[in-house]
This record gives sequence, C-alpha cells and structure tokens, in this order.
Amino acid sequence: MMITSPSESSVPPQASSKRGWVRAISVVLFILVILCCVFAAELAGRAYITRISGRMPVDFSAYQTDHIHQYDKELGWVMRPNVDVTLPKYRLTTNSLGLRNKELRDLEGQVRILALGDSRTFGEGADNDSTWPALLETKLNDYKPGHFEVINAGVSGYNAFQGLRYLETRGIKLNPNLVICAFGVNEWGKVEPGGAGWLEWEDLSSQWGIEALLRGAIKGCMAMIHKPPLGPREFRMSPGEYTDTLDCIGKLSRSHGSAFSVLYLPSVPEIGNTDIFGIRRLSEGIAGYCFAAYWDPTEAFSVPAEKDYVDPFHFTASGNALIASYLFEKITTEALF
Repeated sequence: MMITSPSESSVPPQASSKRGWVRAISVVLFILVILCCVFAAELAGRAYITRISGRMPVDFSAYQTDHIHQYDKELGWVMRPNVDVTLPKYRLTTNSLGLRNKELRDLEGQVRILALGDSRTFGEGADNDSTWPALLETKLNDYKPGHFEVINAGVSGYNAFQGLRYLETRGIKLNPNLVICAFGVNEWGKVEPGGAGWLEWEDLSSQWGIEALLRGAIKGCMAMIHKPPLGPREFRMSPGEYTDTLDCIGKLSRSHGSAFSVLYLPSVPEIGNTDIFGIRRLSEGIAGYCFAAYWDPTEAFSVPAEKDYVDPFHFTASGNALIASYLFEKITTEALF
C-alpha cells in the first residue's frame, strides 16, 4: 500500500470552493473600484463642463446688462427674447427672436437688410428707435413706404467669428437681401497667457465628462509639444483670422443671393482722419479682398465729435443718425439688389 505525504494530499473540496469565492469577490470588487473611479471622473468632467459652458466669455455685470443675455452653445451668448427693461442710459426691448426689432414681417417684394455687429450696432446707450439700424429703416421707408426692413442683429461683445456663426445658424434663414457687417473692435481683445482665441471656442455640453477632461488634457499637452510658429496667442483673433472670417461671411451671403458690405464705424480719436489703430485701413483692404462694398461714414462726423458719442466707441442718437444718413445714400445710389 502506497503512503501519500501530507504535501501531496489533495485539497479538500471546501477549501477549493472557498478560494473560488475569494477570487470571484476580488474580481467583483476590482470592477466596482473601476466603475467608481469612472463615475467619479465623469462627475468631475460634468462639473468641469458646467463651469466652462455655463459661464459667458464676457462679464456683463460691468455693463449692468447681465440679465438681458443668456448662454448659447453656438454663439457663446445671445440676447434674451421678449425683454422690456429700462437701463441706466436707455430703454431696451427685444422681440421673440431676441432682436432689437419689432416682430419681423414677411411681405412680398420687401427688401430685408441684416445688420451684423457688436455693441455699436446693437446701440449701447441708445433707445431702440435711435440705433442706426432703426434710423436707417425709418429713412428707407420714408423713401419707399413699407418697402424695407432692417434687422438689428448686433450684440454687445460680439466679434466677427460670432457674426459668422449667427449668419450660419440663424441669420441666413431670415433671407436678407443685404448683409452689412460692422465689426473690428472686440477681435483685438487680449487673452491670458496660454488662452484660446474665439476660433478655438467650442460648446462642451454634448460631450461626456470624461471626454471633455481627456480632450482638455490632450490639447494642453499638444500645446506644449507643438508651440505656435508665431508664438503664443495674444489676441482673440489675428488679422488673418479676421480676414478669413469676413470672407466666409461674404461668401455665405452671396451663396444665398444676398449682397454684402463691410461697414467701418469710427471711434472718437479717429474723427479728423487720425487712424490710431490702423483698423480702418485693414477694414478697407479686407473689403477689397472679399469683393465687398466698403462703407465708411467717418467723414460724416465733424470735430469735436463728442456730441455724437456716448463714450469713445458708442454713438448717441445724433451719431447714429449720421451713420443712417450715410448708409441711406449708399443703399439708394449703389446697385445692390
């Protein structure tokens, strides 16, 4: 009879079963730990998305107008619809589309003009009927009653990139006969070191939290590995980006049968032909590059110009009237439609 040593004896069935349960529990615990880590990362990512996406790129509290704007995933921010408020310097109303207009009308044979721009087109400091788009509409309809509609799509803080996005997502659906593009101020805002320009801006709300965190980390690493050839970004838009954006606005307008013009709006220091920033010459050159009409009402202002300005950049009712009169002459004398 063969004698088996204790080390060679088989493991009792109870011990083998116990080891199997331990392994199974270990696997389950490992999976639970992984799931908890993923869940925590997703929560962190969602918090990151909420913080970034829900915060408008411009602090409107400085203008006491934060209650008339709202976040928009395509444009950054937009005017709230159906607003009727009295601000410190002017009264503001918006229609159901968030525009400083009465409700839009669709009339047969009507000529519709879409004014894209920043706070100078929006009419910072002026009542609704004293903005240059409103005054232009009045003058045109005095010329041909009921024939014209001028849509004020200007929004405080907007730059050309947002103007292009507005035209792509909303403006072109309004079927304008003429698109007037008046930017050239907010594009040159400084960005913090390592900051992104408007062309890099994107809405994160449609992404998974983990995806947003990973994309942010990858972008940060790529920025360290492949540094921009012209150095770190300094402005929200470069002159080249500004040119390309206006060119895209012009091409999109013409592809839908709309005429296109670049409007330059001067600041107080420029009255008297003092082109401090060179933006006036840049705008004229861009208009030529884009095959667009170039309109510049600078010569319509006289020195001293302070009576026509609320501040160095924004116009009073009299300043807006000068712009409207200038545009009226251009629109009624140039073959645009």
